[in-house]
Amino acid sequence: MKKVLGSFSFGFDLEEIGVVMDYIEKNYKGDDYEMWIERGDDIMNGLDIFSEKMMNDEKLFDFIGMCDGEGGF
Repeated sequence: MKKVLGSFSFGFDLEEIGVVMDYIEKNYKGDDYEMWIERGDDIMNGLDIFSEKMMNDEKLFDFIGMCDGEGGF
């Protein structure tokens, strides 16, 4: 089991959440994170980060910060 370094829950800001998803998918491997997408949804409801590189990515955290939600921002 991987150690979760950061965990985030997202609200209903669909456009901004889509930006976060696109950025992550273009810049990281699937081993670095886990997106929580509920059945019937197109965007993630939550994100677990396993990578130190992701945790130090200021641009990623800027995108996350633009979303409504909760987590260790």
